[in-house]
Amino acid sequence: GGEWSWNVSNQLFGEILANTAASATAEPTPGTVVTTPEAPTGEVSVTFGAAHQFLPGLRAFIGLSADNNGAVLLRPGFTMRIR
Repeated sequence: GGEWSWNVSNQLFGEILANTAASATAEPTPGTVVTTPEAPTGEVSVTFGAAHQFLPGLRAFIGLSADNNGAVLLRPGFTMRIR
């Protein structure tokens, strides 16, 4: 992941996440019971976004995530720092 600020109030960010599973297929256990394969196998997710600092302690952001399974997420939000 990384962040880049082009001035005091504005920032771009991005990250790449990936995972693997112990096995992508169902595995027999002793007694010939077949277990369900692990759900997250070989997923890659990429996120890009922008943030803006409106006031000291108040920051809004929006991010767009996509993964290799075709899922796309729009993630708006804000952070508020109370001191």
